[in-house]
Amino acid sequence: WDLARGLDYYTGMIFEVFIPEFIGGSVGGGGRYYNLINDLTGTSVPAVGMAFGFDRTVEAADQLNLLPSQQSTSQVLVTIFDDSTRQFSLETTSKLRQAGVNSEVYPTSDKLGKQFKLASQKNIPYVIIIGKDEVDQNLITLKNLSTGQQQTLDLDQAIEKIKTN
Repeated sequence: WDLARGLDYYTGMIFEVFIPEFIGGSVGGGGRYYNLINDLTGTSVPAVGMAFGFDRTVEAADQLNLLPSQQSTSQVLVTIFDDSTRQFSLETTSKLRQAGVNSEVYPTSDKLGKQFKLASQKNIPYVIIIGKDEVDQNLITLKNLSTGQQQTLDLDQAIEKIKTN
């Protein structure tokens, strides 16, 4: 292989780091640049350095199926319908965790479709929907993503249902 690095401060050896099975090029490179530090500071210091390309390394790991799947250990995702329901959603998530149910809350109020999509992508089996009606009645709506079935329950009933399935 013949290598040529595009930076003119290299003064000797240069190198590239390749992953043989990855077709996207090098994932790192570097070389000897004895004059660079002198040019920058006026002090002559011999040096060798290298850098890895994070994006290319992740791309290679993905292409070679080395990245773990994005499965979540959460059993339920709690939605945030809007700002008026946020506190109830956070309190519900806290109570779920205290009851031993692995749960996460969607990070912001957003369209319910996006919240369901995230739960589906992470293989979270249940979504708890909390809208204004649920807050007013102190209830939650539990949706089973694999069956599509949903029902409005009090939180203790939902916890029991999640734990038994």
